[in-house]
Amino acid sequence: MAARVRLLTLAVLAGLGLLILAWAFGLGTGRVTTGFPSFALFVLPLLLPLPGLLADRAKAYVWTALIALLYLLHGLVTALSTPAEHGLGIAESLLAMALLMLASLQARWLARQGR
Repeated sequence: MAARVRLLTLAVLAGLGLLILAWAFGLGTGRVTTGFPSFALFVLPLLLPLPGLLADRAKAYVWTALIALLYLLHGLVTALSTPAEHGLGIAESLLAMALLMLASLQARWLARQGR
């Protein structure tokens, strides 16, 4: 079960990253908003815990859950405040919520095992 949760966590993290990249390249509004500041602000935080996730460390899952909270808030604010990007905001919120729950669950299991 823990292996499935680990794989699901990595898959949801990748999905959230792809959604953010597609959004930056104009998926929602049709205008490209890419550039290094936008990339660094929205995509790089998802990559920070990746080495720890691949090594299956509990601390990395905790940090992933904390980072997911930022994306959850961003998605909710976007969904409520920008009608043109309502769907993207909801999709980001759902992915971030799934990432939050999966990372928390995996961190709890690893902490119980003493890893």
